Amino acid sequence: MVLILSSNLYMKLIPRSGAGLHKILLTSVMGAPQSFFDKTDSGLILNRFSQDMTLIDASLPGAAAMCFSAFLQCLAQFGLIATGSTYMALACPALVLCVYFLQSFYLRTSRQMRFLDLECKSPLYTHFTETIEGLSTIRAFGWEEHFLRENVELLDKSQRPHYLMYCIQRWFNLVLLLLVGLTAVIVVALATNLTSTTTGGRLGVSLSSIVNFNFSLGMFMMFWTQMETSLGAIARLKSFEKETVSEHKEEETFMPSHDWPTSGAIEFRNVSASHGYVNLQLVQSTNLLIFHLARLPHFATYPWTSNLERKSASVAGLEGESTRPMAPRKADVLN
Repeated sequence: MVLILSSNLYMKLIPRSGAGLHKILLTSVMGAPQSFFDKTDSGLILNRFSQDMTLIDASLPGAAAMCFSAFLQCLAQFGLIATGSTYMALACPALVLCVYFLQSFYLRTSRQMRFLDLECKSPLYTHFTETIEGLSTIRAFGWEEHFLRENVELLDKSQRPHYLMYCIQRWFNLVLLLLVGLTAVIVVALATNLTSTTTGGRLGVSLSSIVNFNFSLGMFMMFWTQMETSLGAIARLKSFEKETVSEHKEEETFMPSHDWPTSGAIEFRNVSASHGYVNLQLVQSTNLLIFHLARLPHFATYPWTSNLERKSASVAGLEGESTRPMAPRKADVLN
């Protein structure tokens, strides 16, 4: 029965939930304005679709199932250890408290290392995608060695959190071994000093269970941390959806008639626009009329990228930025 429920969970619920979370992320990115892509690296966006979604789809279901299984094994083996002496039950709350504080400290540290790992890999993804897009230009100017060195440097930086996390895991395993060793010392001390509270068979079962208890406890803590990290990816997804402003406004409910457009001409009135990070409005109260079947030069593809903007940008020292898409502050568009 448990196997049937587990198979239904993996075959139906998990793919459906993963597809729903992926749709939320995709909708947030597709609905973001141009200013969002100007300020956000492409590697950061790619990282959310790759690592975060991998944690949610692949790591979270398996970690949750294995964490529950390891928890049951720890309870069973700890019960067998407690049979070694009647007074062993008095030490159980202290051991549980030690495991709780150890897990709390290790979880906070591993979560921060995961965040650092995501941040360090984003520049590597950005550099990789930009290199692929401009590969012909790199070869034309002979910049292969420069880009190769930069890629190796970013790769080294991206691996630092991984090695630090490996060191933390080694420390964690050492502390678990010391904790299990302390448990064995307590069992033997109670059995030798209070001989009336145990028997040879009970003591043997208790000592043999301690060996497996170390492995089960380590597996439980590892999968618990992995599950918490995967849940952190869901939290980052929810925060990304909340903080990413959509260009689709609630008040934009106007639906044109079936015979639209009637004349084919477009008129812009009182257009004001500027770059998202510049307070100066490079275009102020500009009017533009595009007649039917009119041919426009390339720089006038956007009404707010005109000669007026180029002149204003030259005065403001922003000539390099004037060719980028601008965010219109206010405008009346008629057809």
